[in-house]
Amino acid sequence: MKLKFFIILFLFLNFTLINVYTQSREEIIDNFNTIISQEKYSYEVEKVNKGVKEESGFMKVLNQILAFLGKVLKITGKFLSLLWKTSPVFFILIMIVLLLLPGLFIYWVARQINISFDKKNKHLENTGSEELHFDYIKEVKIAKRLISEKRYKESVSVLINALWLFYYHKKVLKYDKSRTNREYLKFLLNLNNYESLKQLVFKAEKAVYCKESINESECEEIFWSVSEIFTQ
Repeated sequence: MKLKFFIILFLFLNFTLINVYTQSREEIIDNFNTIISQEKYSYEVEKVNKGVKEESGFMKVLNQILAFLGKVLKITGKFLSLLWKTSPVFFILIMIVLLLLPGLFIYWVARQINISFDKKNKHLENTGSEELHFDYIKEVKIAKRLISEKRYKESVSVLINALWLFYYHKKVLKYDKSRTNREYLKFLLNLNNYESLKQLVFKAEKAVYCKESINESECEEIFWSVSEIFTQ
């Protein structure tokens, strides 16, 4: 029984080998390609069509702007080319103007910035000046300090300045530090105490500009005269 089984197995194996080796190399390759080309042996992954990604609104606007600029440059190029053929001299002048325009624009912007900055600084300076000089009470305090320091002429000058600030505060005149005492007096002609005020101003001017020095009593007399006007 075993012998019979081995004989059958031997014949089967020989038949199979003979069947294989009787084929040519080309036939084997063709058969192999036929087998692997079957659909069930295909391992390609089906590609999913995700669709075209929509552009964002910003990109659409940007593309439109770039397209518009491209058209403008194209038209400008044609115009300049035609201009060059027509009149080279005029073309050169146009090109010089076009090159100067960006520089002029930058210069104009810089000028505007400087002007704005200067106006702001002047406004701040004027504000600081008003706070410093338009307070006549503060000027009186400065005059008192100068008297205590025996700086009598300076004290008298400050007192007269405080006098004009007082009338400015009362809206009788417009204060301007560059005006002279005589000019200020012209604004005060209608005051009831104009004559006494004029004599006080002249006395102060004489003490400051005509005398080499003034004493404490003379300075204090002017101080109290000015203070009396403030209390009226």
